[in-house]
Amino acid sequence: MDYEEKRAKLKPIEWDNPNKMHIETGHKTFDRQTVCLSCGNCWAPTQHSSYVRAWNDTVNPVGQKVTPGHLQNYDLRYFWDIRTPKYVIDKVKEHSHDKEVIFYALFHWTNDGHRIIDGYILTDKDYKLIQAWTTGPTWKSSLVVYGAMPYLAWREDGSNN
Repeated sequence: MDYEEKRAKLKPIEWDNPNKMHIETGHKTFDRQTVCLSCGNCWAPTQHSSYVRAWNDTVNPVGQKVTPGHLQNYDLRYFWDIRTPKYVIDKVKEHSHDKEVIFYALFHWTNDGHRIIDGYILTDKDYKLIQAWTTGPTWKSSLVVYGAMPYLAWREDGSNN
């Protein structure tokens, strides 16, 4: 599937201004802090995401042989650093044993600078939804995950757009 075919399955982004996408998840803080949601590798104010290489991918970008799992663990290091629950990481590893996936963390910031992880989304490399988790402290976190999902993932039945 080429890039245009993948993007066509997602909700199109509309812009409030050239520097801010329009989003209404129902979580006012997340919506206000979100500049843009993007597929693939992204480092943004309310989203960090990364391609996660397959466990059995054993050749690094410069052609050197590495042990199985080495590159995958490198790709997951940020998610360990933000204390992603082990059951979530285990599920990511389960789905990426033989294939590359994209793993998203969605969050917002409190007034005193603390990051609140609202949840995670896991897709295949074509943005097809594999699984999503709500991990935030209140019901509003589910609004973030399910409100952001149409921009990042598509379901086989098309129910997210």
